[in-house]
Amino acid sequence: MLESEGVDVDVVASIVGIRRMEIAFEGEADHAGTTPMNLQRDALVAAARTVDSVRRAADALAAEKGDYFVATVGVLDVSPSASNVVPGLSRLVIDARSTLTRDDATLRRANRPRERRPRQGGGRKAHALRRPLRRSASSLRSRSSRFASLCR
Repeated sequence: MLESEGVDVDVVASIVGIRRMEIAFEGEADHAGTTPMNLQRDALVAAARTVDSVRRAADALAAEKGDYFVATVGVLDVSPSASNVVPGLSRLVIDARSTLTRDDATLRRANRPRERRPRQGGGRKAHALRRPLRRSASSLRSRSSRFASLCR
């Protein structure tokens, strides 16, 4: 159809690798009105900080010259989902795409499932389990591990 209409097309120069990662944050569901702030283990706060980290890391990698890199958090689930309950569980899915060449050993290390323990004091008090959703034949190069480390 394009040829019959005289429309020019370009040659594909590269194919993006896609990496998806699921992170689940486990806190403790409590009543929002009676649980003091210093005792709340809010899983959504940890997830929200991670969403922001993903964006900042993706912006930094996209700004580097050369290859194409994009990432987003397209799924965010919260449980229980009620205005008067501190979220006890939240889950997000990161989708990262790039033309960066592959470095399988680095990717295996970056995407190895691991549990992250809560930090003491302020900040994230929920803990996270990070795991890849699926492996793809085409993957991101070593900067994907840098992306993953920037999102921690």
